[in-house]
Amino acid sequence: MKRAMWKAPILAVVVFAIMLATGCEGQNAQDTKRSRLIANENRQLKDQLEQTEKRLEKCRQEKEAMEERAQEDDSTPMEFVIGENQRLSKENEELKVQTGQLEARVQELEEELQGLKEPANPQPLSSAPNSL
Repeated sequence: MKRAMWKAPILAVVVFAIMLATGCEGQNAQDTKRSRLIANENRQLKDQLEQTEKRLEKCRQEKEAMEERAQEDDSTPMEFVIGENQRLSKENEELKVQTGQLEARVQELEEELQGLKEPANPQPLSSAPNSL
């Protein structure tokens, strides 16, 4: 009978150990999945960070290039605007001259067209009756 008494607690401990081990394996599987997901997300974030740093470096280089061009150009923005204004004023005057020439040509063509519509020597109609 003493033997039967010892079997029950030993059996309970063994069953408890099996249950505990099975439960831990399920938890370990979830932890493994979670760890993989976190590692994958970290890798993606590192890639994004690397791409962002590359774009930032490219922007910095473009900024430096723009600053160098601005320093090389001796003219101020006001001088540029004045020069551009003078160029546009000259172009405007040239276009006004061309417009005047074209308007004169249009007037000549309208007069010529009017002259073609009116016969130069109208033929008088004969007053004799037609014999049929």
